[in-house]
Amino acid sequence: MTRKEVNRLGVLGATSYIIGSVIGSGIFVSPKGILEHTGSVGLSLIVWIGAAVLASLTAIALLKEDSKKAKLHTNARFITELNSRVTAYLPYNNKKHREEMSLRLRGK
Repeated sequence: MTRKEVNRLGVLGATSYIIGSVIGSGIFVSPKGILEHTGSVGLSLIVWIGAAVLASLTAIALLKEDSKKAKLHTNARFITELNSRVTAYLPYNNKKHREEMSLRLRGK
């Protein structure tokens, strides 16, 4: 008999993952641009840390909303629930896809 392994990510693991992603993706590129615009090392560090905190809070908020609404299976549906019907379709330029998503949202 085989046992199913369940993948779980706790609060500490999720926080570490988010912080690692933010630091890992921007550590080599963003400091130069931020330093050029701010003109100060201290201010650039504050801006960089603020951006990391904002990105982390956004990710946590999206995870919380997603866990509440398990029925949401598409990005358009998720965006519609969070914002409005107009913003949900901005990334989609394909007419066939828009019509299909519209039918799904109406439950048909």
